[in-house]
Amino acid sequence: MNYWPSEVANCQEAVKPLTHFIKMLSKFGKNTAKNLFFCKGWAMNHCTDIFGRTGVHGSVDYGYFPIAGAWLCLSLLDHYEYTGNKSYLNSIYSVIKGAC
Repeated sequence: MNYWPSEVANCQEAVKPLTHFIKMLSKFGKNTAKNLFFCKGWAMNHCTDIFGRTGVHGSVDYGYFPIAGAWLCLSLLDHYEYTGNKSYLNSIYSVIKGAC
């Protein structure tokens, strides 16, 4: 949630670590998508940490949110829309596609 205003607050340098984190989650999330949801691409749920946990943790009451990866990718897309940087878009395209 702390990254939401990064573009409008002119703090674009905050997007770099978020991009790195989401790319890492997309790698770990391939197993979650395959083993938990029986689908291609990648998925994660509500809870994660620096170790890249993407499965359901805690309770299914609050830990189940299989579209969390796609929701996080909105921040990546926001950065592209603000900057128009096509090389950035090329670097995140597979992550966004996998979340979809």
